[in-house]
Amino acid sequence: MKTLIALVLLLLLSAVDGLAAVAFVQGSGVTSGSQVASVSKSITATAGNAIVVVGTCASGNCAGAIWGDDKGNSYTVIESGGGYCNMAVATNVAAGATNITLTPTSSDYLSFGVAEFSGMNASPADGNASNTSGTAADPVSPAITTSASGVTIGGLNYLPWGQTLTATGGYSLIYGNNSFGINISYKLTTVGSQQASWTAPADFVNGWVTCVMGLKAAAVVGGRRPVAPMVLP
Repeated sequence: MKTLIALVLLLLLSAVDGLAAVAFVQGSGVTSGSQVASVSKSITATAGNAIVVVGTCASGNCAGAIWGDDKGNSYTVIESGGGYCNMAVATNVAAGATNITLTPTSSDYLSFGVAEFSGMNASPADGNASNTSGTAADPVSPAITTSASGVTIGGLNYLPWGQTLTATGGYSLIYGNNSFGINISYKLTTVGSQQASWTAPADFVNGWVTCVMGLKAAAVVGGRRPVAPMVLP
């Protein structure tokens, strides 16, 4: 009887639900350099991972922007940033070389950062926001509250171009191009309040838009590692 009880307890413990760990795989990006109808960037993805994209439109044409790629992956827009920032994610992506395209509602100066993550939930959205606060010395996003561990993505679209802005608060760069005012960064996060921020030069006095979104880790049934049966005396 003691052996049976021990086996039942161990099976229950080994079946406790948990969360996978989100991990950054790669990041890159592209800038059009002129007003264009669309812009594209290729990466080589691993099957089952997630592709996160954050685009910026200098003239505000990102609100109804469309994301797509030549693998048929489906992109869900999570934050549209008042037309100046657009954040989307595709989960469980196909493997191989993937050409991703951002198409705004009208021709614009376009940039986007793209990152691949493993361990992402199939329905990852976990908070999003944007602001156009404009002229504070150091840009900062609105705060969001995440309900699970995962990753927080911060996007910055700013003027004047040519200034050097750097993400702070433990965020790591996905893609930045100071010549065209874009900085996309990420931070692996847990439950709680999340906020992206950047430092700017002392003479930085022009406008900016920030956007932020949380993405949660995949749920795992039986998240604990397997354990061997134990026989009680």
